[in-house]
Amino acid sequence: MVIGITGGIGSGKSYILSIMEQRYHCLVLEADRIAWELEQPSGLCYPAILQLFGREILEADGTIHRQKLGQIVFSDRKKLEQLNRIVHPAVKERIQQTIRQSQAEFPNRKIVIEAALLLEERYDKICDTIWYIYASEEVRRKRLKEQRGYSEEKIAAIMGNQLSDTIFREKCNCIIENDTTEEKLIEQIENCLKNSGQ
Repeated sequence: MVIGITGGIGSGKSYILSIMEQRYHCLVLEADRIAWELEQPSGLCYPAILQLFGREILEADGTIHRQKLGQIVFSDRKKLEQLNRIVHPAVKERIQQTIRQSQAEFPNRKIVIEAALLLEERYDKICDTIWYIYASEEVRRKRLKEQRGYSEEKIAAIMGNQLSDTIFREKCNCIIENDTTEEKLIEQIENCLKNSGQ
């Protein structure tokens, strides 16, 4: 079974992934981590990103400075769209390859895909079920400030580029409320697995 996990920034998707990996022994595929690999100097997306944004986004060692790149794209929707057109198809292709390999070797192993743009990039076509990880905006803002040191402006810019709670709820098969205890989280995960036929 392939489970897609999505939700707004700061909703605690990484925590859910760690539970899925450790407790349920799932193969976890994080789109952002795969994107990072593809954006390395030896990666598939590196030349096109460099051509689009120029050398000013590079660190001294030639790697892409993700914070600099992030500052550019989160304040310029057109640039964000251009970057997405380079990175997202390559990430999706890598994920599909990994799923095929895993299903051939371990047919009964659950696979979890996490991507902020899971719905926009139509991962529903390759997922058996999609889970929406929800936390209130207040909780998300608090997490982003405390854990990542984000400013109000940065939080507002990122959240402004993401889907609304209403759309997530309409498009996803299962909702996990992630501003509760671990015990309650496990209970919700168990229910989602049961509802997915697992």
